[in-house]
Amino acid sequence: MIGSMGALGARTGRSVLAALLCVAAASGCSLLVSVDDDLSGGGGGPADGGTTSPEASTTPTTDGGGTATGDGSPPTTTPFCSGQATALFCEDFDTKDPASAFGYVEQQSGKVSRTGAQYVSPGFAMEAHVDAVPNGIASALGAQELSAGAVLSAEAKVRLEARTTPAPDRSADLMSIELIRNGPAEWGVGLRALSLGDVPTLELFQYDNVKKTETVLGPRVAIDEKAWMSLRVRVDLAGKTAEVRRMDAAGSPVLAAGTIAPPVDVVFPTKWQFVVGLYTQGAQTGWTAQFDDLLVRAP
Repeated sequence: MIGSMGALGARTGRSVLAALLCVAAASGCSLLVSVDDDLSGGGGGPADGGTTSPEASTTPTTDGGGTATGDGSPPTTTPFCSGQATALFCEDFDTKDPASAFGYVEQQSGKVSRTGAQYVSPGFAMEAHVDAVPNGIASALGAQELSAGAVLSAEAKVRLEARTTPAPDRSADLMSIELIRNGPAEWGVGLRALSLGDVPTLELFQYDNVKKTETVLGPRVAIDEKAWMSLRVRVDLAGKTAEVRRMDAAGSPVLAAGTIAPPVDVVFPTKWQFVVGLYTQGAQTGWTAQFDDLLVRAP
């Protein structure tokens, strides 16, 4: 991203994820691809995937008396992160709220909270909401600093709950992996949701806060609202590649990929930052999304 933002921006000298240089208005800059699979058919809420609220929803149970995972898989009582001992960072929000799960939390015209209405691993997830704003920044996100080598991957289960008013030229950044060697975020790769009329899409992009540039990587991918997706962003500084995969689809297909141009003077291990939630900039509609089972690894 380019610029700065709120409390987190003051700490990192950045606007988390992207300043909208190649926004939805630049519709010629990428191809639209459809992705139909989803994790859950509605997550922990109604089977039809309709909007729910914590007050109106309870944790689903199975006929056998176990607790359902919210993604339709067999009952389990094992926390997602209990099997991720080698991960650099893991959070399933089943024992922590977002305020204690991350190193930093940003809430500006927005809010992050723990919800039991929609989740993948039982029985909670993070919900992020940003208000519609006529101008400026709205954010609801968490950030975690990490030390790693040249290759880093970040995976999150994401559910786009709603856009206040589906309209063109609207976008919300969902997550990013970025270099923060000297404090401010200088370079990174991010994933955003775009609102192209009635069709929400995903877009992978590279941003350079020093050169103040942004590049879209690969095609845009059409997605469904109110459907869980398991998305993994992988960045390889040595190989100069980045990609996003749909991990819950057969074969974990690559949705978008491209060649990146990271700083040339990086010494490993280096300082990274993982950012997840919602971030909008400029005249934007409101957005709501849920995030669960966050996992960051370094091969």
